Amino acid sequence: MKKRLVVIFAIVLATSFFAFRQFSVESKPSESFDFSELKPQVSNAVKFAETENLRDIIPAQKSNSTKFDGKNVRVVSENQPKQNENGTHDQDAALAQNSLVPMPAPSLSFDGLISMDNANAYNAVFIPPDMNGDVGPNHYVQIVNSLIRIYNKNGTPATPPFKISTIFAQLNTACSTRDDGLPVVLYDALADRWMISQYCNFFPPFRQMVAVSKTGDPTGAYYAYEFVMPNVRLNDFGKFGVWTDGYYMATDEFIGADYYGSGAFAFDRAKMLVGDATASYIYFSLASANAPNRLGNLLPADLDGLNAPPNGYPNIFVGYSATEYGEAQDAIRLFNFNANFANPFSSTFTERQGSPLAVPAFDPTSPPDRTDIFQPAPGETLDSQSDRLMYRAAYRNFGTHDSIILNQTVRVTAISEPYR
Repeated sequence: MKKRLVVIFAIVLATSFFAFRQFSVESKPSESFDFSELKPQVSNAVKFAETENLRDIIPAQKSNSTKFDGKNVRVVSENQPKQNENGTHDQDAALAQNSLVPMPAPSLSFDGLISMDNANAYNAVFIPPDMNGDVGPNHYVQIVNSLIRIYNKNGTPATPPFKISTIFAQLNTACSTRDDGLPVVLYDALADRWMISQYCNFFPPFRQMVAVSKTGDPTGAYYAYEFVMPNVRLNDFGKFGVWTDGYYMATDEFIGADYYGSGAFAFDRAKMLVGDATASYIYFSLASANAPNRLGNLLPADLDGLNAPPNGYPNIFVGYSATEYGEAQDAIRLFNFNANFANPFSSTFTERQGSPLAVPAFDPTSPPDRTDIFQPAPGETLDSQSDRLMYRAAYRNFGTHDSIILNQTVRVTAISEPYR
């Protein structure tokens, strides 16, 4: 049966982040671009190292005498693309209905890292918490802010909390000891490996730090890489997806606080799995400062399950358009990233046939601060960050068809009312 792509657009609550450093040397990008004219850029890793087993080099937890003193608050991110709060705002056309059936109890629940663990490690509170994690056959790996902790599948800690820079220390570079965050951890089910990454915003051109485990044991040794970004824009909000031929990354790009568009990357997975120091990335610059060419931030498809996508299938990047940003319709946009690591300059990034896909009207705008959504006491307020799709774009191949599931927080009240 002919394969088809099913996109399920679910609206759920989520939180996210941005980060920035101020600098400027580039001119503004043009307000339009033709995908067929995009040219790939290619760059090799600038540093490579094989690490020792993490379980042997992770430092012990600090004593209670080093607990956070309450003096420092580190706001990790403030950047966001400009919103048009004075424009027409759609009334949501697809409000969900609550089920009266209670949610099933979890099969396992245990306490993981919290933001205050970072406060105790760095003597600073990180805002926002930037949390994510992934699960493998025998482990769960969690990242919150700039700390990692590895757990056995039964919830028992396999390591104490440790800084992300522990993995990259043997690179011996300015970025190898920094913990600038925006981290991602993914389990590569096809290879039984772990991929861990964070960015470095020390000085332009900035860096992306990527580590791939040598085995399926996340407490073991890693291949560690440092990649220089292809321009002086900040590689903000980097989000990854595991695919058959590459580890794909999408970034939002900023110069200072000014949004300059998106970046699309494909890292050479085959070389990184064997620790080849010449591993490279393929990059496309999707430069666009404003609507109607803003892509609503992009997410690469991330493989779920053990059924690989069809042979030669491109990675699918997902974005959106919205009338609030001056675009013609509320829609999901899909792009094919065809990476060719044997002949990288033949790689292409094109909008997928049938895109954009129209969806019911929604309003992706949100208040400018971080206190949008209230929780029952004593819960803290949450940042909606509804101007972007929430990580991940989860891909699954069902044999007869494949699907991508994604989610986005949206506004369902008038802008004159409290955000909800």
